[in-house]
Amino acid sequence: MPQTEDIEYIKKYEAYDCINISEDDDFDPLDELYEPDPVEIQNTRQNPFTAKVFDPETMLFDLAEARKTETKFRENILSMMMSVLISSDKPNALLCGPAGCGKTKIVEELAYRLKNSENIVPQLKGYKIYALQLSDIVADSGLMGDLENKVKMLINYMSDQDEKRILFIDEIHMLFQEKAYRIVAQILKPALSRGKIKLIGATTTQEANLIDSDPAFCRRMTKIIVDEADHEQTVEILLSMNEHFANHYNISFALSRSKAEHIVDIADEFCYSGSHRPDNAITLLDRSIASAVVKNASDKKMKITLTDRHIKETAFRMTSGHSTPHAFNERAFHRDLSAVCGQEAIIDDLVNVLKLHSLHIRPTKRPLTMLFIGPSGVGKTEVAKIIAKNCAGEKPITLNMSEFYYDAGINRIIGSPAGYLGSDSNVELPFDKLKSLSGDTP
Repeated sequence: MPQTEDIEYIKKYEAYDCINISEDDDFDPLDELYEPDPVEIQNTRQNPFTAKVFDPETMLFDLAEARKTETKFRENILSMMMSVLISSDKPNALLCGPAGCGKTKIVEELAYRLKNSENIVPQLKGYKIYALQLSDIVADSGLMGDLENKVKMLINYMSDQDEKRILFIDEIHMLFQEKAYRIVAQILKPALSRGKIKLIGATTTQEANLIDSDPAFCRRMTKIIVDEADHEQTVEILLSMNEHFANHYNISFALSRSKAEHIVDIADEFCYSGSHRPDNAITLLDRSIASAVVKNASDKKMKITLTDRHIKETAFRMTSGHSTPHAFNERAFHRDLSAVCGQEAIIDDLVNVLKLHSLHIRPTKRPLTMLFIGPSGVGKTEVAKIIAKNCAGEKPITLNMSEFYYDAGINRIIGSPAGYLGSDSNVELPFDKLKSLSGDTP
């Protein structure tokens, strides 16, 4: 049986032991008792499980304010959008097109016209377009029911009849990627089908396949294809942005038609395949002006004139990431090729081909390709390395096709089959020893 003084000792310090867990093995209960700070006491009294609400002031913004320049050559698409938005059922438009063709710019133009009542149908007068970033409504929704509550509040806010509102969601395919975003899509479906809210979505042609995976959501949207602007339209768009760039950089700047055509040609040739007109040409013009402004920072008058060489150098920096372009040196190329014995007959032909390609006389989107044929050990791979060194300044990525003789090895090139890890990744590599590929390989 414990002694009476032992019981009193335990009663005195048992609360202290439960509240304060010490990492010190030599714990002494005679130490000074812990007294929490008043601010800490106040924080513990507050309920940490506070419901998160939808805040339109921080999660939505008026898209008309984002419009900087007029949108050209998109009247047909604007008319189609307005016809969809005034429909009695499912007034929801889905803009699909390649990246950089101007989908978001079209919605900005419609928002500007709605705000200023310019060239719109009477049924849409008084409406405003509000853009929503999906990550804003999903963020800070960790507790059960937070996300659903915010989406319902969003629907109630957008369906208010006293305030005419249209919801715009860019990159709408995100609704079908993660589980949290799929919850948003499922809650939106009833409101979309009954015309309770008007929705405009935008996505690329490739990512639109994610939306097609949900037929119930897809049938509630009317797909509108946005094509890439052609060469002449892109030139006109660049000419219309003279005033915008002059005001932005506070410079004296004027772009001629011939220079605009040259910029479009260079953008088509140098810019990466994922970009399209007019975005690639506008970006190239913007970067060229910006780099010229930096170079002429000491000039007080700041009158910018873009040269063809300056535009090409800017395009190269945008594509490769290098600060200076790697120029083709004919003399150095001859010197390096002299190390390959017995191939003097092809040196002049190679030099002519590479020199013509470096001059960019014939702009093209296709890369320069060569096929070296000959017996083993004559120097085909070595010549390819010399060409890579002199044209790109880097070592080539060599792919020995003899390693891919069996069917399973081809997955290292084209990616894993559907359903396997890595099946959604793309691989682009040069080939060596093409004849070594398996005969069953497609």
